[in-house]
Amino acid sequence: MFSSITNMFDGLSTAFGQITEVFGQLVDALLAFNDLLTVNIESIIQMTEDLAIGSIGGGIAWYQFIATFHWLVGSTVYYLFYAFIIFGLSVTVFQIIYMIYNHIPIGSIIGGIKGFFFS
Repeated sequence: MFSSITNMFDGLSTAFGQITEVFGQLVDALLAFNDLLTVNIESIIQMTEDLAIGSIGGGIAWYQFIATFHWLVGSTVYYLFYAFIIFGLSVTVFQIIYMIYNHIPIGSIIGGIKGFFFS
């Protein structure tokens, strides 16, 4: 009977220890997140001040903006955003070529050039 009571107290103390460990790790994660936000905010403030006074802050302003954006959102979102931009540019180029092909009579121009050289 005493062994079952001691086992119960051992189980409760182990569970309590694990719960306190989880809360400790949660507090550490929140503190690390706070530090990361502080660094990000300071970086954005510095970039804004550099752009406001016309300074490039050790790099080209657009490159600095893109690097800051990449750093803020992470690689996955950055590459997804980059893929959307490339897709949009590709669709735009396709639409321009499609409009030129449909609205300019290229066949008659090429036929006229052939007739000019081979007649």
